[in-house]
Amino acid sequence: MKKRLYFLLFILCAVKLFSAEFQNGRIRLVINEDTGRFSLFYLVDLDSDIFEPLLFDQDPRTSFLSVQINDRAFRLGEAAAFRMRLGGTTDEPEIIFDSPGITVVQKFSFISTGNTPWANGVSMAIYVTNKGDRPVEAGVRIVLDTFLGEGGSTGPVFNTDLRPLTSETLLTAASPDSWWISRNSRYGLMGTLNAIYVIPPDSVHFANWKRFNDTNWNLPFSPRNFSNPPHSFNDAAVSYIFNAATIAPKSFRVIELLLAAETTDGFAEVSFGVAPVHLARHSPDGSGNMPTREESIRTDLVILRNLRAEIDWYTANGETVPEEKLAEMELIVARVRERYGIF
Repeated sequence: MKKRLYFLLFILCAVKLFSAEFQNGRIRLVINEDTGRFSLFYLVDLDSDIFEPLLFDQDPRTSFLSVQINDRAFRLGEAAAFRMRLGGTTDEPEIIFDSPGITVVQKFSFISTGNTPWANGVSMAIYVTNKGDRPVEAGVRIVLDTFLGEGGSTGPVFNTDLRPLTSETLLTAASPDSWWISRNSRYGLMGTLNAIYVIPPDSVHFANWKRFNDTNWNLPFSPRNFSNPPHSFNDAAVSYIFNAATIAPKSFRVIELLLAAETTDGFAEVSFGVAPVHLARHSPDGSGNMPTREESIRTDLVILRNLRAEIDWYTANGETVPEEKLAEMELIVARVRERYGIF
């Protein structure tokens, strides 16, 4: 049995992709498998197949997720204490960061705002699970490297639904603003603040990206512009802080924020769990619902990653794989190998 299991693991280890892509409607989510970071793209022109970035995409590591456990901060994807893997489904992909005492799951699902008929954004929920026998204090920090408003030709670097943000700004849960916007002359990105669909963060800070990057946790507010000379000029970012809260043993905490391409009414109306639609121009019936080869490959990769996670669990825990389960695993791998001519 062990030989069969290790052979399956060997085959799965050979399946290596540096990024996984998930597409629904006008949104493409790209997750880097090596760093555990994500990028978000938007189909601005429906007559084109070109998805354009909503966040800075030249180096996806500039947007990141951190957790604070008992006053110690960990930047996930870089912290050696947490192992990273992908999970979930093609409709709700997950980045899973695992340590002996804490598991953090960054779960994405597709949303639409206003009267948009297709997905134009994502919900990002962060689950922090305490696997230990003692309570822990856990906080969450999310830094998003925006760039759309940095050109200067379309007004302020940021706006909210209530006001322009022309310099460093710190908003709290008591602030009346419902969402923020970073836009260029063609399209924009918006994110939730004190919106009705999510519990508001304790603070949202708009400041220079390098200042956030150089700070382990909460950056002190400074009334200044979005530059940090001599190395960083007009380089803005957004930092969400969810202050530490107690998580009981064998329990979890969840926080959530929404990101979407800008629409007129912002997040006044949101549809969750949007059905998958492929907006291809060349599908046989014109419906756009036929999966492309790339999408089929992405689906198979998710299946194989989940299978590898199962094998890792059995080997790490010294458990015996039931014969029926092992045969099912072998069948999945055999079908994928046949589909792509891997012998």
